[in-house]
Order: sequence, then structure tokens, then C-alpha cells
Amino acid sequence: MLGYDVEQFRQIVLLPQGQFERFLASDSKARLEILRGLFDVSLYERMTERLKERATEARTTYQQGMALHVQQLTNAGFASTDDLTSTIDAAEGRCTELDAAAATADATRAAAATTLGNGEALQKCFDEAGAAATALTALQGRQTYMDALRERHTAAGCAAQLVDRDDTVTRAVTALAAAKDAETIAMGRVTETVAAEATAQRTLEDLKAKVGEIDALKQQLSDLDRYATVLTDATDLKVQAENAEGLLASARTAAATARQHAERATQALVTHRANVDRAHANQNERLRLTADRDRVHRQARQAREVERARTALDTAEGLLTKAQSTVADARLHRSGLESAVRDRQAEFIAGQARLLAESLEGGSPCPVCGSAEHPRPAHGGEPAAGLEAAWREAQVAFDSAAIDAQTAESAFSAARSVRDERKTALEALDAPEGSAADLEGDALRMGKAIEALGAVVDVASLVGQTSTLEGYVITADVERSTKADAEQLAGTAAALARQSYNDHIAAVPDWLRDAAAITLRRRTVSTQIDERQLEIQTAQDLCTQSSADRAGAESDRTGAAKRITESDQDLADARTAYATRRCELGLTEEQYRVAKADIANIATMLEQLDTFRENLTRAQSRVEDTSAAIADRERPNLELLRADRDAAQAAAAAATRAAADARAGCNQLTQLLESLRDQMDRLALLNEQSGPLRAMADAFEGRNAMNITLETYAVGAMFDQVLEAANLRFGPMSQGRYRLERDVQTVGGRRKRGLDIRVHDIQTGRAREVTTLSGGETFIAALALALGLSDIVEMTHGAIRLDTIFIDEGFGSLDSDSDGGTLDQVLQVLQDIVGQRRAVGLISHVPLVQQAVPNGFTVLKTPSGSRIEERVL
Repeated sequence: MLGYDVEQFRQIVLLPQGQFERFLASDSKARLEILRGLFDVSLYERMTERLKERATEARTTYQQGMALHVQQLTNAGFASTDDLTSTIDAAEGRCTELDAAAATADATRAAAATTLGNGEALQKCFDEAGAAATALTALQGRQTYMDALRERHTAAGCAAQLVDRDDTVTRAVTALAAAKDAETIAMGRVTETVAAEATAQRTLEDLKAKVGEIDALKQQLSDLDRYATVLTDATDLKVQAENAEGLLASARTAAATARQHAERATQALVTHRANVDRAHANQNERLRLTADRDRVHRQARQAREVERARTALDTAEGLLTKAQSTVADARLHRSGLESAVRDRQAEFIAGQARLLAESLEGGSPCPVCGSAEHPRPAHGGEPAAGLEAAWREAQVAFDSAAIDAQTAESAFSAARSVRDERKTALEALDAPEGSAADLEGDALRMGKAIEALGAVVDVASLVGQTSTLEGYVITADVERSTKADAEQLAGTAAALARQSYNDHIAAVPDWLRDAAAITLRRRTVSTQIDERQLEIQTAQDLCTQSSADRAGAESDRTGAAKRITESDQDLADARTAYATRRCELGLTEEQYRVAKADIANIATMLEQLDTFRENLTRAQSRVEDTSAAIADRERPNLELLRADRDAAQAAAAAATRAAADARAGCNQLTQLLESLRDQMDRLALLNEQSGPLRAMADAFEGRNAMNITLETYAVGAMFDQVLEAANLRFGPMSQGRYRLERDVQTVGGRRKRGLDIRVHDIQTGRAREVTTLSGGETFIAALALALGLSDIVEMTHGAIRLDTIFIDEGFGSLDSDSDGGTLDQVLQVLQDIVGQRRAVGLISHVPLVQQAVPNGFTVLKTPSGSRIEERVL
């Protein structure tokens, strides 16, 4: 379709001649940014940044280390390392002196401690001698007590030989007392048995007088047997009476049940009729409330629709007001920016005129009018590049404001349409009386009233149940009458049976008309007869036993009197033996009684006497020994000796602390000196090793002889190649008149080539600013740079082939007649590029350009949209 071979569709590139046009009209800083976008120098930028970070890190580490070094010296109170070294030497000498003083003080402390120890030992000897004398005096003071104790011990030994005779006397006294007590008891026993025998005789005589009561009780047993026979004969009559009474109770129960059934049936009928009436009333009320609730629900929905329509209308009104305000603001903003665009355009045109006027020279033709005379050239004002940028910015702002204004107009129209639609919808609605909330509340209350009526009842079914309940009432009444008649007949039969039974047992007492009562009474009477007979026999046995007890008591009294006589004789013999032995031992009765109490302590008193004798001997020996130890010696002054020892210890401790503190301070200063030296060695090594790195980073950042960064240098190097390739195109397109070259600047006495470009004019032999080129010449220069860039890309990157390039915009500034035929020259150069390996596409609205291109497409604008047509010449 385009007339290209298959091999030509390999890579299509749109040449950046538009960026080169901006490049030619920009300052050095802007040109660098444009070239950065065209040339990929990110590698150099990243390399520079990494080197900068590493150099900054090394420099910061070195500076921080030096600052830390100085800070440590300052914190320690030293001005320099030499000052620290001198202080350490002085501290070493001071440590030697303090060590010697500490040794001397320690020797003094040891001597004072030895003296105090000797004084304390002597003081102990004096204390021991005093304690021995005191102990001996105390023991000597107990001598009288110990002599009395020895006498008590001797008396107790004698009393121990008399204890057996004394015990014999005591036993004889006890035996005599016991015999007398036994006699007294026997006499009392005789008295008691005589009285008991008399009492038993009287009791027996009284019981024999009550023999008639036993005969009466036997007659009662005969009567009870007769009553039992009568009750046995009346058993059948009793059964008949009880059966009749049972039938009467059943008849009464049946009659009561029938009455209850009749009453319940009647009450059920009354309750049912009331329920039927209530169901009719509830049904009518439910129908009324349901109809009212449905009507209120419809009104509430209508009210809710009206409220929503009003809310929507209010929202639409608010949006319409906001859109109207936005439209007014957008129109005002667009009007102001439109004036600004016209002002910036006029300023740019004036600036272009001033730029052209500054390049005019006397006798040289004007590029615009061709006149060789320039009577009043424009001058002064802002640079043309800045004015063009301001014009472009104003135009962009105006276009944006125009779009915003159009958008605001559309939004305002849409908001007005929505407002009108919602207003029409609201007017079409019928608003009921009352708000939706009030109507919904009324409907809710009606619903609760319907719920309060309860579940729906089948009234027809209730009415049908009435006849059934009436039949139940009639049946229950008939049953109640029948049961009442049966109850009356049963009552008459029961009364006749009970009367016949009562007549037959009239002779039997009422309280004995039960077989169990007769049996119980007969058992009671038999028990009474047995008890009276047993009492008589017991009284006879008691008389016999009491006579025997009296005879035994009199025998015991005779034996007790005999034992008293024997005990009196034994007591007299024991007392004689006791008195004889006491006289032999030489003890009085009182002495024996006192000594008898110490018999149990004989061993203890003997041990106390032996211990006292041994303690007294040891105390006397101790006094002699301690007195010999302190003979011819004076008591020491321990307080004075302790004060000397404490003073020597304090002085030794102070000297030791002073020496230790001095040594610690000296060691601390020595460690600080060693640490600072190690730190300086590390910093020196770091500074030496990072020197090449920091120098390279400075060079890459522009701190070099040429005062340019690595990135700028790379861009400049690539730009030189592009300029050389561009001049191969620019010369033919300008008929050999122009050549592009980099401007040379002098910085610090050195010549430096920046990114500024000058155009060397062959006709004048002088270089001039690119801003003096006409519009067509500027386009040619930009196109030459773009073509040069494509040639360099293919040449330096073998893997990249720019098979197809497109050129957009700028051909309208070329006029084949007034611009010296530059359009034809440009087209010829482009035609020379086209071959088997490369194709060139042009995008332009210029007819001459369209005629020069054999094949292509035309974009046509129609009311229904744009369309593309193929064009073939």
C-alpha cells in the first residue's frame, strides 16, 4: 500500500527534529536537559552518583574520626597527643612515689597491730586473774551452806534406817481403823435387814387381803367372751349395712359427678356464646383496621415518593447553582488567559524582531525584507527564548482553560436538564396530607391494633358448634336427674340395714362393738390378773430372803469385833519397836520427821558436796596460776593502742588508695593514648586508600580543569559526533552556506567547549547565533541534527538499524521561492536517504511536500469523524 518492500519494514522511528528545534532556541541548561532525553547517559549518571556516595562516605568517616579524635583529647583535658604523653610520664613518677609511701604506711600499720595484739593478750591475763579471785571468793562464801548440807546428809542417812519401823506402825494404825469401819458397817447392816424383814411381812399381809379383786377380773373375762359371741352372730347384718352404705356413697358420687357435668356443659355453652359474640366484633374491627391501614400505607408511599422527588430536586438545584458558578469562573478564567496569550504572542514577535535586528550588519541584506539599509533596528528587551517559552506556556494554559470552560458548559447544561426533569416529576405527583413518617407511624399503630385482636377466628365454625354444646347441656340435665333418683333409693336401703344391725347388738356396750376392742380389753384384764398373782408370790419370796439377810449381818458384826481386838495388839507391838530403834539412832521424833524429807535427796546432796569440794580446789589453783602470770607487770592502755592502730590503718589505706588511684589514672591515660594512636593510624590508612576514589569522584562531578561533569562530558562527546554527521546533511540542504559548530568559552584562563551552538556562515566567514536563522533554516538545522543522530545511532550500535524514519511538522516554514528553494533541497536530501535499506515518511499538510511524496495517505475531516484515504501518484 505504501510502496515499501518487505525488507524495509524492520524498524520505524519518528525523528526528534521537534526537540532539536527547541534545543536550538534554548539556553545551555535547557539544552543539557534536552540532550539527556535524546542520549542515554544514565550509566554515567549512576556511575557518578555511586562514586560520589562512596567518596562522601569515606570523607565523612575521615572527618568524623578526626572530630572524634579531637573531642576525646578535649574531653580528657589535653590540647594534643604530646601534652597527653608528658602527663603520662609525670603520672608514672607520681605512681612510684605513692607506691613507696604506701609500703612505708603498711609497715607502720603492721607494727601497730602487733603492739595492740600483745597489749590485748596482757589485758586478758589481768582479766583472768580478777575473774579467778572473784570465783574463789564466791565459792568461799558458800562454805557455811555446804556445812549445813553435810549435816542434813548425815541425818537423812540415819532416818533411812528408821523408815521400815515407821511404816510398820503406819500399817498397824491403818488396819485398826479398817477393823473399826467394818464393825460400824456390820452394825448398820443388821439394822437394815431387821427393818426389811418387817416391811416384807406387812406387804404380804396387804396383798392377801386383795384376793377378791382377782375374782372380779375373772368375771370381766366371762362377760367379754359373751360380747364376742354376740358380735360374731351379727356379722352378716353388719356386712349388709356396710354394703348398703357403700352403694349410697357410689350413688352420691355419681350424682355429684352428673351435677358437675351439667354445670360444666351449661358454663361451656355460656362461654361459647360469649366467644361467638366477641369473634363477630373482632372480625368487624379487623376488617375496618385492615382497610384503614392499607389506605394509610398507600398515602405513606406517595408521601415518601414526594419527599424523594423534593430531595432530588433540591440536590439538582444545588448542583445547577454550583455548575452555574463554575461556568462563570471558567469563562472569566478563559477570557483572562486569552488576553495573556495575545500579550505573550506580541512580546514573542517583538523579541524575534529584536533578535533579528541584533544580527543585522551595515551593508548586509536583511533576511526578512532583503534591504541592505537598517535605519531603526529594534533592540533591548527579554531574550527571545524566554518569550517563546512564556508564549507557549500561556497558550497551553489557555487551551486547558478553554477545555475546562467547555466541560463546565456541558456540566451546566446537563445539570439544568436534570433539574427540569426532576421538577416535572415532582409536579406530576399528588402530595397527601401529613408527612411520610407520620403516616407510617399511623400504619404501624394500626398494625399493632390488628395484632392485639389476636389470631383470625372462623366465626361460621363457632356458630356451628353452638348446637352441639346445647345438645350436651340437655344430655347432662337428664343424667343429673337420673343419678339424683338413684341416690335417694340408696339412702333409704342403707338406713334400714344399719337399723337392723344396731338392734341386734344393743346389749353390747358401744365401746366394745368391735372385735379388736374386745380382744384388747380381754388382754388387759388377763394381764391385771397375772400381775396381782405375781405380786403375792414376790412378797412371799421377799420375806424368806430378808430373814436370811438378817442372820448373815449379825454374823458379820461378831467377826468385826474380833478383828478390832487383834489390831489393837499389833499396833502396840509396832510402836514399841519403832521407839526402841529411834533411841538407838539417837534421833528425836522431830529430828526424824525433818530428816525423813531429805531421804529422797541423799544422792543429790552427796553430789553437791563433791562438786563444791572440786570447784574450790580448782579455783584456788587458778588464782595461784593467774597471779604468777601478771607478777611484776602493769595493766596496758588498750584505748591508746587501738587509737594508734586505727590511725596507722587509716594512713595505710589512704596511701594505698592514693597509689591505686594514681596507677588507675595513669593506666587510663596510657589506654587513651594507645586508642588515639590506633585511631590515627586507621584514619591515615583510610585517607590514603580513599584518595584516588575522592579525586575521581571530584573529577566526575565537575571539579576538574575543564569544570564539566562526566555526564556533560559524555553528552558533549556524543554531541560532537552528532554535529559532524549533521553537517553532512546541513551543508547540502543549505547549498553549502552553513555549518554547525560548538561554541568555545574561556573559564579561568582555559578554553572550554559547552553545549551552545553557533552557525558558521560561509558567505560572511563568521559564526553567528542560531537564533538569527530564519524559520526554514532553523527547521533545516533541526532536521540535520535529527538525521545526524540517526546516523550515529546506527554507526555506534551495530545491532540497531533505523530502517524507516518519519519526519513530522516544520515543512510549512519552507518556501521554495522566498526561502531560496530550501524545500526542494531538503526533499532532495531526503530522497538521497531513501534506498533499498531505508525508507522515509513525511507528515505534512504542505501541498508541495505531498506532491513530492509518491505514495501516502490523506486524513479527511468530515462531520461524522475523520477518515483515511490512500493517495497514489
